Amino acid sequence: MATEPSHRPAHRARGRNVAGVVLGALILAATAYAGGLLLGGVGTHSGYPSPFLNGTITIVPAERLAVLPPSFWGANLGPTTPLDGPLAGLLAQSPVGFVRWPGGAAGDGVNYTTGLVTNSTGAVSTARTNLSAFVGWCRATACHAVLELPGEIDDPATAAYDVAYTERTLGFRPDLWGIGNEPAVWTHFGTPWAEWSGAPTGNATPASYAAVVHAYIAAVRTVDPTARFLGLDGVGTGGYGEPGWIRATLAQNGPNVSAIGIHVYPAGSPPSGSASLDQFYRNLTGSRSLPARLASARAAVAAGCPGCPTVPVLVTELNVGDLEGSYLPYATGFPEVPAVATLLGQGMIANLTGAYLSQLETPSAGAWLSAAGVVHPLASLYTEVLPGFPDVVVGSSVAAAGAGLTAVAATDPAGRSLALLVANLNTTTGFTFALSAPPTSGSGWEWSWDGRTPSPVRSPLPSGLPSVLSLPPVSIALLRTNLSVAIAPPVAASLAPVGHGDGAATSSTWLIERPRPATIPGCGRPPVGGR
Repeated sequence: MATEPSHRPAHRARGRNVAGVVLGALILAATAYAGGLLLGGVGTHSGYPSPFLNGTITIVPAERLAVLPPSFWGANLGPTTPLDGPLAGLLAQSPVGFVRWPGGAAGDGVNYTTGLVTNSTGAVSTARTNLSAFVGWCRATACHAVLELPGEIDDPATAAYDVAYTERTLGFRPDLWGIGNEPAVWTHFGTPWAEWSGAPTGNATPASYAAVVHAYIAAVRTVDPTARFLGLDGVGTGGYGEPGWIRATLAQNGPNVSAIGIHVYPAGSPPSGSASLDQFYRNLTGSRSLPARLASARAAVAAGCPGCPTVPVLVTELNVGDLEGSYLPYATGFPEVPAVATLLGQGMIANLTGAYLSQLETPSAGAWLSAAGVVHPLASLYTEVLPGFPDVVVGSSVAAAGAGLTAVAATDPAGRSLALLVANLNTTTGFTFALSAPPTSGSGWEWSWDGRTPSPVRSPLPSGLPSVLSLPPVSIALLRTNLSVAIAPPVAASLAPVGHGDGAATSSTWLIERPRPATIPGCGRPPVGGR
């Protein structure tokens, strides 16, 4: 079984309680098949010799689980990414509006003014995309930014200088300032860039990192008293030790922190030799999954600063695992699509504030674009399937004699639309679901995809949601319909208060404006120099 290691290597860009349900006899029409999924049929799926298992998907529109803020849709952009290619066009077609730069370990080695990047071996390179270029691009695309300040060098004066350069010289204020990247894997803690080499000079601890955050916040607020901070931006060891880092950071800095970031790669590093597709998917559920990691992080937030207002958790890096080695055959093609759809669906159901894809463009796999500019199927998920997904996540459940199934339903605030996103990670079994939902009418569309076509197939839904939905192994479907009569307005669920992804019920969005930084709902704090 693929596992998340206790020390996950730097990724390259760094920079279902189930029960069987017997359906009534249905006859499969040969014309029912559309691009890999089929509606209104049961039995042997065209192109798949095994009979599909039966199940139900129940939608409860009156059960309100979450409201997705704009900050939910995010991604990372590295300093090697060219900004003169197709990326801006893809972003314009997608819901992604929040971008973290320079998107990983490069944040600890980037010089904001010269554009030079020092890596962990001491090698120095020139960023293809420096801060000035990123700011110009972000303005042109109306993106919202999370900028990383170099924390490993432990130099608050440099952080203050970088903020002054960004805000006063370039005239740009990000939505959040990050302080370093993955401090548990730092190897040159407290060492100037000029002295970095292949020989480690020092490591950080939860306590020493918390002190860095304390000093950086005080220094930066001499430049901008309204600056907002990501108190921790991933640990670097997966879930190993993560709660301790979160608790220590918030115990010292809680009132001055606007969010906590974690990095979620459930599959961890690939096994040596070969890996099966089932291994690639296996840890997307269970103890290393996004829901488990998020619950652990939220508990650590509450323990670290019980007297603070709720601090939301952002997943500032999200993907299946280290997408290389034996995982590469799956990460470079369609199998990445239902995996990321599953992760996003899990985040929606868990009321997550931000789910930021690990990279938009990278020499490694699992991004929208390869280093050569080749468009990955993942880009089609974001640009063709997910745009227009409603904001109000409502109750849904899956009952089927199988595993690897995720279903998430949503409506618009007025209850005039209804959408259902379903992903099947089972590598050998398809499922035919009876859809249990309030009666719907009106027209809509189905997007269906199982990788046998280069992009999702869109088919009309002339009469609202169908009564039956079938998914082959390794596939996704999105059903979205506009309703002629509004469904009952959703109400807040008692166990998942609506607001941002961690319980505060004061607002459903980040405030989005320029030139002032955006605010995470419930977490706008007055300037505090330290404590």
